[in-house]
Amino acid sequence: MQALRDISISIDRGQVFGLLGSNGAGKTTLVKLIAGLITADSGKIQLFNEPVDESNLQIILSHVGLVTNNERTFYWRLSGRQNLDFFAILNDLSPGIRKKKICKLLNQLELDDIADRPFMTYSTGQKQRFAIARSLLNDPRILLFDEATANLDPLSTKKLLAFVKNILVEEKRKTIVWCTHNLAEAERVCDNIAILHEGRILIQGTLEELQHRLSGTTKFSITVRNWRNSVAQALPVSPVSVARENDAQCQLSFQCREDELPPLLRTLLANGVDVFRCARMDLQLEEIFEKEILRKDKQSSPPGDDSRCVQIRLSSIATQGSSGTGTA
Repeated sequence: MQALRDISISIDRGQVFGLLGSNGAGKTTLVKLIAGLITADSGKIQLFNEPVDESNLQIILSHVGLVTNNERTFYWRLSGRQNLDFFAILNDLSPGIRKKKICKLLNQLELDDIADRPFMTYSTGQKQRFAIARSLLNDPRILLFDEATANLDPLSTKKLLAFVKNILVEEKRKTIVWCTHNLAEAERVCDNIAILHEGRILIQGTLEELQHRLSGTTKFSITVRNWRNSVAQALPVSPVSVARENDAQCQLSFQCREDELPPLLRTLLANGVDVFRCARMDLQLEEIFEKEILRKDKQSSPPGDDSRCVQIRLSSIATQGSSGTGTA
């Protein structure tokens, strides 16, 4: 089975790039390829404008950090501080630098008070914060978050998203690849988004770009008074829905082009309907996701071999793949 094919992603430095997809879409496979944990059966991967091979693998990957929700990658009988010290040694940090960096990370992630407890005693949220601390030991330029909030409660998730946006991106200018199937979370944290489905990137861009490309029309919500069903016949655009809020007011929903809105409002007023509020209702990420997946499922999949083929080019500024013709 082909896990990934024709992958091409572009990421600006200092932004959060959301890689969205259902379970089995290929998100973790792609992350593992970028992190050097697995190799592609065919194709190539470039990091920081350099092809990754055995001669430079360790040097290049020292600039990539990985955060997963796998707690078993830590030593449970060691304390959190001892775990971080062990992994810092693996990153060839000197004793003085290790101590200074670990103390700073424990403080940033609010782990000072519990750092010397056995790892097995930590809550899921605390373990996840230690996973983030570990990924930052070598001060990587790119951080890969693979379903990092899957086991977190809402408060822990909120704190993690704030740390990613405020500290890692805005302050430290890290580049983040955020893999998730939580669409509401992606809306909150991601600057750019790619939807991955059955090993392919279906669509990518900012949320605003995806809304424009997939819709073509805009959804408007209009609050009115004195609405009568007979007025609908005079309107240039028929309402998608009519919801009565009380005896006097109604909530009308329209799906139309922006240039159709002024004549629509004029017609309402000319027919004695008072307009109290008109608001643009952008497509939510969930709607975009569903539309694109349904569109793809209706199409026949092109033939392909059974290899895992991916080409990615990563740099501190951008990532580029597939044909390799873009700038990095």
